[in-house]
Amino acid sequence: ALMPERDAKLLDIRTSSIPERIAAVDDFVAAGYEVHLNFSPIVIRDGWEQDWGELLVRLDDEQGPAFKAQAAAEIIMLTHNRDLHEVNLGWHPRAEDVLWRPELQQAKRSQTGMWNVRYRNDVKREGVSAVQDLIAAHAPWLRVRYAF
Repeated sequence: ALMPERDAKLLDIRTSSIPERIAAVDDFVAAGYEVHLNFSPIVIRDGWEQDWGELLVRLDDEQGPAFKAQAAAEIIMLTHNRDLHEVNLGWHPRAEDVLWRPELQQAKRSQTGMWNVRYRNDVKREGVSAVQDLIAAHAPWLRVRYAF
């Protein structure tokens, strides 16, 4: 999964860094693997579009032609749930400032029967469209496999 460093430092702690993940892409392609990118979770917060644009510029600058020729990505907007929200409030409350946004979110029952929250349909549609526009502007070689 890739996300802007600002999000990773807040949300994706205790994992490999975004620069390390980006640096590994060409190595995996050279070893014969097909590499797709998972843009997840896309979190709507102040400055999110600029940060995603910068990540895409970095990918365009740092990835070689072999990767670009086969590259594809998934765009996955944030889904969250109340149980995880309650747990996070106890150990990582700063993350919840961007993850738990009732003014932008709606309830949705998952396939497992749990109640999750996701961005409202209009917010999600605008977010997906914004990311697709950023890809077109900064990494037009990147095919989007799906977005949700």
